[in-house]
Amino acid sequence: MERYNYPVLIDMIATTKRNLPLDRPLHLFGAGHPMMFSLAVALGCDLFDSASYALYAKDDRYLTTSGTLHINNYHIFHAAAHMPKIYCR
Repeated sequence: MERYNYPVLIDMIATTKRNLPLDRPLHLFGAGHPMMFSLAVALGCDLFDSASYALYAKDDRYLTTSGTLHINNYHIFHAAAHMPKIYCR
């Protein structure tokens, strides 16, 4: 869901839970942004997955607790790009 339509998502999950046997897990495929994970759990989803980490990294975006930010907007990333690299073995 590129733009989250929460009422539709909640209705879809609730409808599925009502019609799914209690002994069956519910997997929410393509949950999207990690902010959706806690909502998915609260709605009764047992499993969920997301490709957002890879997609955001490919687009130079950074996941934070405050939202998804573009790396070019932050000076600390620009400064770090010019620092010597440290490699661990």
